[in-house]
Amino acid sequence: MTDAPASPTETPGVPESDIEQYPSHVESFETYYYLGEGRTLRETAIQ
Repeated sequence: MTDAPASPTETPGVPESDIEQYPSHVESFETYYYLGEGRTLRETAIQ
């Protein structure tokens, strides 16, 4: 089995179906993940 480089839409440990649900206006799944938890990226960085 060959390890292919992950595409930009692939996030380890996150089901593809979950990734497909995040809004297209959000830059990345990571951004949506933090916003989905009710926190901004700035707040997360400060912690």
